[in-house]
Amino acid sequence: RQLASRARRRVRGAATVPDADLTRQREVVDAFLAASRAGDFEALLAVLDPDVVLRTDRAAVPAGAPLEVRGALAVAKQFSGRARLARPALVNGVVGIVVAPRGRLRMVLVTAEMALAATMLVGAGLVGRSFQKLMAVDPGFTSEGAMVMDVSLPRVRYDTTSKVLGFYDRALEGMRALPGVSAAAATASLPLSGGTTQWSLDVEGRDNSATELSTPYIVSATTDIFRAMGISIVRGRVFAAEDRAGSVPVTVVSEALAREFWPGEEAVGKRVRLSGEDEWMTVVGVVRDVRPEALSAAPRPTYYLLTSQFAEMTGIVSQGMTLVLRVAGDPAALTTAARSVVRALDPELPLHRVQTLESVVENSVARPRFAVTVLSAFGVSALVLAVVGVYGVLSHAMTRRRRELAVRMALGGRPGEVSRLVMGSGLRLAVGGLAVGLGAALAGARVLEALLYEVSPTDPVTLVAVGATLLVAAAAASWLPARRATKVSPAEVLRGE
Repeated sequence: RQLASRARRRVRGAATVPDADLTRQREVVDAFLAASRAGDFEALLAVLDPDVVLRTDRAAVPAGAPLEVRGALAVAKQFSGRARLARPALVNGVVGIVVAPRGRLRMVLVTAEMALAATMLVGAGLVGRSFQKLMAVDPGFTSEGAMVMDVSLPRVRYDTTSKVLGFYDRALEGMRALPGVSAAAATASLPLSGGTTQWSLDVEGRDNSATELSTPYIVSATTDIFRAMGISIVRGRVFAAEDRAGSVPVTVVSEALAREFWPGEEAVGKRVRLSGEDEWMTVVGVVRDVRPEALSAAPRPTYYLLTSQFAEMTGIVSQGMTLVLRVAGDPAALTTAARSVVRALDPELPLHRVQTLESVVENSVARPRFAVTVLSAFGVSALVLAVVGVYGVLSHAMTRRRRELAVRMALGGRPGEVSRLVMGSGLRLAVGGLAVGLGAALAGARVLEALLYEVSPTDPVTLVAVGATLLVAAAAASWLPARRATKVSPAEVLRGE
């Protein structure tokens, strides 16, 4: 610092030296060398002032002076008429790239692009992490290796419960005869398909009018529903062949219903009845919770009834049912054979949604999947535009500043310093856009809250990942202009001028 201070004083004093005083002119060169050793760029620029340079003769430069000193003084002499114009840019260039007003507008636009990219990437990241967690949710049943098809019987030809049950019995018998089918069942409420029904229950031995139990979901199905769906039993047993019309009414309940209706007690052996009905049914088993409406919705209390025992009472089976086949192989390969079984029983019956159970699960998350796709596409597009913008602004700035960079290199500037200068300008654009974009994303994250599952709108992992991505992208976009800046040759620029 002391050396640089002395250099400034010596340069200012040399500015008033008469042209013929060669000894004092050499003091200008000595001051130049002192400031160069001290790394004081501002003091070096003082030498470039035309008032000083035009009074400095070549003879004032010592024979052993570094080449960059001679080159710098030569450049300064040639551009002495422009030195005062170049000086503010060079001084400010110590901390950044100085641009014209139009260049500042370009930088503002690039910053806005970075902000937009940050906002879109945060949205895509939040929804993407939410979708990842959603797909890891256990629906409560085994979707692999199962096929489903919806069957709706017309009331004109199937006007009694016996005709309806007789058709499904024959259809399931034909399905079980197909090669590879290990279980076949029919249900009036297929999970994740939107067809749910609720019916309240009365618990034996309680004042049900005073209780605040929730209204559980009711599933009317045939005997093999748990095997066909791949729903595991927790306690007790599932439906058996002896459970049929005329036998003791039975029901199987979910874990959620058992916890709510009999907290701390054993549910198996308890008796319940449909609200408004007189017939009691015995709980014979408890099975795993199934998510009936959506993977993002918590499991709800559910109980299962046999269609053979309660079809007449509930009338649910008359609305149509879904056939479920558990297959030892590719279920999609059995589609044609399964259709043929139904056609053989009634050629006029329309069949709907013949698909695998895995497709049912995938269709239930179609909305969040679409949101992930759209936001990711917009985020990547905005990021590409921002990277191109950073590259374009810096390349344009480097082209306009070739003369400045040449002088800087002539003054002893190292390629690494020039590279850091350019890279720093690109990263500052990214940081500015990132700050604005993250602020906007946090302010608008509540809009996406309805699409998020177990992910906070301010998820730190997503915010950090987006920030790192933008900074890395900006650094990559700045690398090529920075590399070109370090290749600027003062000699070539001098010849061009």
